[in-house]
Amino acid sequence: RGLEEYAGGRLPAVYRQFLRHLGRASGELFRGSDAALGQKAGLRLRGAAEAIGRAGDPPFSLPPGAFVFLMSQGYQFSFFSLDEGDDPAVFHYAEGDAGPTELAGSLSDYLRRSIEDCERRARPI
Repeated sequence: RGLEEYAGGRLPAVYRQFLRHLGRASGELFRGSDAALGQKAGLRLRGAAEAIGRAGDPPFSLPPGAFVFLMSQGYQFSFFSLDEGDDPAVFHYAEGDAGPTELAGSLSDYLRRSIEDCERRARPI
């Protein structure tokens, strides 16, 4: 609830389900990245993403209703829109990009691919 209050709207059903199952113990998933798994993390990610966008050339502003859920290495982040229903598209922005690019047509597809990639990396060679 606190994360939704901060976000200014209801989180998509797919993200709420992800948080219920992996929000406190996601293991190697998103290792090396900061994920918005709680209100304080969400506040920090949004502010950091806004700073990255302002420093861009050209500058980039998060659209209204954007929720930053993942940040990697302090110069790139991923977000979705709270206004796009329960399984929104996922976008990525990195410092220096002309604008955001779509990573996946749905959050469920993005999470599924991320989990599959994590599983592949965990298998011994």
